[in-house]
Amino acid sequence: MLSAVALASRLGVSDEAAASASRSGPQGTVVRSFLAHHQGMTLVSLANTLLDDVMVRRFHSDPRVQATALLLQERVPRHAPITQPRPAEATRVATAIPAAALRRFRSPHTRYPHAQFLSNGTYVTVVTNAGGGASLCRGKAVTRHREDATRDPGSQFLYLRDVRSGSVWSATYQPTGREPEEYVVTFQAERVIFRRRDDGIATQLDIAVSPEDDVEVRRLAVTNLSDRPRELEITSYGEIATRAGLPGRARLVGRVLGDAGAGAKLPWHRVLRSSGQFAFAPGSRGFREQRARLLEEGVAVVAGRVDLARFGWQRNLDAELWGMR
Repeated sequence: MLSAVALASRLGVSDEAAASASRSGPQGTVVRSFLAHHQGMTLVSLANTLLDDVMVRRFHSDPRVQATALLLQERVPRHAPITQPRPAEATRVATAIPAAALRRFRSPHTRYPHAQFLSNGTYVTVVTNAGGGASLCRGKAVTRHREDATRDPGSQFLYLRDVRSGSVWSATYQPTGREPEEYVVTFQAERVIFRRRDDGIATQLDIAVSPEDDVEVRRLAVTNLSDRPRELEITSYGEIATRAGLPGRARLVGRVLGDAGAGAKLPWHRVLRSSGQFAFAPGSRGFREQRARLLEEGVAVVAGRVDLARFGWQRNLDAELWGMR
């Protein structure tokens, strides 16, 4: 058909043929135009089909595209609102839907912990007004959850330390328990905000859960309100759940160590059984190396066992990090 109307030529196939409505059959005037981008789109489509979307992957490898890739994840509304038209005289201004009520607390010392649940359907983060809580993913604990309404210990923290004065506090009230000069906690539908001020340093901690991926985000902003330069150290800490609920009651720490490569720099020698005993057989190479590393860190080892009541990491986190007593 294309050859019959003389669309085909030495340069390929022309883009257009103008035919008169009064004529029938393959008659008309060929418009001699060859648009390179039309042929380019054809070639790109063939390349994507044959080479597993190679041009799509090349496009997304550009840093400029990666910087705005999140805009491509915007969800399309599943249900379009249906409205019935009304006569002009009967039209009324629709009442604005009230925004979700905010909960605001100006003290961590409430009668019982107030909690906010942040979730995308699979990843859940529980945050209390004192900074406690826990994180779970698909029903499995990511950080340890302890239901203690009196202590509200929590499991993920950010510590701040003034290098010159040695003063230590946390972005939330827990776990240091230091009384701030100002303290405001705001519970919103999509995030939790902790604002506090200590000795001329203002901090704002935002906690949110990604709606697209199973990711928890904690962002800390620090502002110096004093009239002198300040040098601070910031340390993050997450108390990983001792049991991840994996098949065979496997421990999360063991799974991480098993998946780590040979060159991974992990403090494996600090992993002990719940009784404090070594997992290696007495006298083995692993037993001797683990014992030597623990002794080098000042941990007493007696008959292949460590006194967890004395050297366990849960005894006093502040003392381990900052030397506090």
